Amino acid sequence: MTEPTERDLARWAKWDDLRKRQKAATTDEERAALALEQEQLEEEGTKELLMQDMGQEMQWFWLSFRDVDTDTNLGVAIVEGGGVMEAALSARRHGCNPGGEVLAYPISEEHLPAEELRNRLLSEEELIAAGLIADT
Repeated sequence: MTEPTERDLARWAKWDDLRKRQKAATTDEERAALALEQEQLEEEGTKELLMQDMGQEMQWFWLSFRDVDTDTNLGVAIVEGGGVMEAALSARRHGCNPGGEVLAYPISEEHLPAEELRNRLLSEEELIAAGLIADT
């Protein structure tokens, strides 16, 4: 594991400061301004991660999507990307990113499923039928 850079520490300090100010906010106007600031920080982080991903060699990822509010499995997409962020954007581009929380795993070439199972959202039933997961 690498040590955090000064840039990492500065970004974490911004998030820590934002969280403290969000807890202390008492008016709707303050909360709205802080929500906008949070969106901007998230966007900066997304851009930075995407730039890192784009510098990596392309690989296949298993992306599992879940609705955090209902704890419901939304499906799996098997897509290519330089990293998780680029893979999630690739899934969106292919119309197979339903949103929610994503858990990602790289897939080696030897475990890559058939082409017709890539770049689309797969249900649990399809994953079982293809032998990609066990029937629970």
